Amino acid sequence: AEKRKKEDERIAKLPWENQMGDDLLIWNLPKPIPADAWKIDKATRELTGKCGAAYKSNPFGAIIGVGKPGWKDYIVQFRYKIVKGGFHLGVRASPNGSSVDALLPTSADGQWHTVELSVRGTGSDTELTITEGGASKPCPGKDPDAWGAGGVAFVLEPQSECVFADLKVKVINK
Repeated sequence: AEKRKKEDERIAKLPWENQMGDDLLIWNLPKPIPADAWKIDKATRELTGKCGAAYKSNPFGAIIGVGKPGWKDYIVQFRYKIVKGGFHLGVRASPNGSSVDALLPTSADGQWHTVELSVRGTGSDTELTITEGGASKPCPGKDPDAWGAGGVAFVLEPQSECVFADLKVKVINK
């Protein structure tokens, strides 16, 4: 417990890195699919994803990511608003789009929500923790030990429109 407390104190002092650039996201990983599903409003710094049917027989409608292949442990924070449909968040995303599916409790109410997701650990000891509204709790994920490193992927369900803003990352281990 003492070791974890010291690690949490060290992490609290690490700087946040803003990930919204003028050309969508800094360090696209994976690349936007389909590219025309994603638009950034330079004035508001909001990223909007809007898609129709599933993309080429995939279970998703659109995907975009940010990060570097070497990111291991990190905290990602962002605001989201679901206009319709929904999205999933993939963590430790690889360049080909494979990732751990972090199952966020999202709300399709058209309101802004702020989420912070922590990805820490290795193998079967990987911890996904979500903080929303000031309360932290474990976040279920599919195959949390499937990938050892990678970025963050926003995966839209088919027939969805979601807006993301204030995306920032605190990389703990690279």
